[in-house]
Amino acid sequence: MQEMYQRFASSYCGMLDRSLDWWDYHVKPFNYKVGVYRNSEDNPRGYVLYQFKDRMLEVEEYIILDEEARIGLWNFLCQHDSMVDQIKMRVAEDDRLPYLLANPNGEEPRQPSSRK
Repeated sequence: MQEMYQRFASSYCGMLDRSLDWWDYHVKPFNYKVGVYRNSEDNPRGYVLYQFKDRMLEVEEYIILDEEARIGLWNFLCQHDSMVDQIKMRVAEDDRLPYLLANPNGEEPRQPSSRK
């Protein structure tokens, strides 16, 4: 995940340069589930950090390096539809996901991350 995050972050201004200690302190204690998309050559191309809370799928981090990873991870998340009523996702500001949905019915609040 570290390498994928660094490749993703290099496309944006102001992203953190995450150390391995950062991951231990900011990700592991929250017990996120991890979904990794690998292409046909078995190269990791994206990941999601997520958890379930009260029939809500909360996606804390959605990192994609290409369109194939977007499709693969979105299909992975959709496989949980019987377990959830809502999805709450953190995505990059320029993510095209809302434009790809057939009938987007949701809020798009824009705010800086406030994770403690």
